[in-house]
Amino acid sequence: MTRPTEARENEVAFCADVKSWVDALFQQHPEWPFERAHIEKYGRGTNKRQDFRVLAREGLRPVLSGEVKMPGTAEGRSPYDTALMKDAFDKADNILCDYFFTWNVNTFVLFDRRLYDRHMIDRRLKWWDLPLNLTKSGDCLRPEVQAAIRDKFLPEFFAEFAQIVQGKL
Repeated sequence: MTRPTEARENEVAFCADVKSWVDALFQQHPEWPFERAHIEKYGRGTNKRQDFRVLAREGLRPVLSGEVKMPGTAEGRSPYDTALMKDAFDKADNILCDYFFTWNVNTFVLFDRRLYDRHMIDRRLKWWDLPLNLTKSGDCLRPEVQAAIRDKFLPEFFAEFAQIVQGKL
């Protein structure tokens, strides 16, 4: 879904686009253990929402939860921001989700919540630096940026993440 180009992109609108691309991928790949994505879902007993959540096919349990911050914003300066990592961890912990991520669109970082005996940064499993060099939220609306995320990054990430979830990596 492409909206007319505007000066800024809203994090929720960006996540909605990503959700639609991810849901289409899951339909194309029934071998992956993922059913569908949700955005802006509440955790248990809290008013805090996860920006993005992926449900497993088996039991429709959360398998991935994460926080997305837009480039060009104070919150989006780094996916390694201590407060952002803690927020993403706390939200994943609240719904007993094993994996969580932080993503400032330029860099996506995957963490394993179960590595409780390690410092937060050491729970990082892998990171993906997208070659986008985005400096403002509106950059996310550019067709070539959307194509790179939709057609390259997301298929590669979820193919690898499927292997992680299935214990093959």
